[in-house]
Amino acid sequence: MEVAAFWFPVNSQTAAPEFNPVYFVANESMVTSCMLIPVILAVLLLYFPRVNPVTLRVTGFIGIIFGLINVLTWFVLNPGMWWMGVMHLPLLIVSSVGFTAGRSNLKPQRCRLRRQRRAWNLPLPGWIIRM
Repeated sequence: MEVAAFWFPVNSQTAAPEFNPVYFVANESMVTSCMLIPVILAVLLLYFPRVNPVTLRVTGFIGIIFGLINVLTWFVLNPGMWWMGVMHLPLLIVSSVGFTAGRSNLKPQRCRLRRQRRAWNLPLPGWIIRM
């Protein structure tokens, strides 16, 4: 889903699907909050237990509001431009996942690799020592 939000395969004049690979490099997706919020949330969810849950909740909640408004606009009020509604589905789905993940009570787990390396008497790399 994040690839679709980053790629944004939409012709800007007609709002019709246009799967041009040039849009991976040159498109308008990263200047709109609708396509930027899912990408930010996807990066935060990759680091999930070690991110601030309030950040996930607030960003997810804002994304849910924007997602509901856009899905309502493109599927109900203006169904002729349905492809724009499809392009806003990652906003609604990833924002819902981010909001619910931010409300969970998961704690970051300690690295088991540290204990195993001590048992084997292997040197610890610097990035494990800082954990």
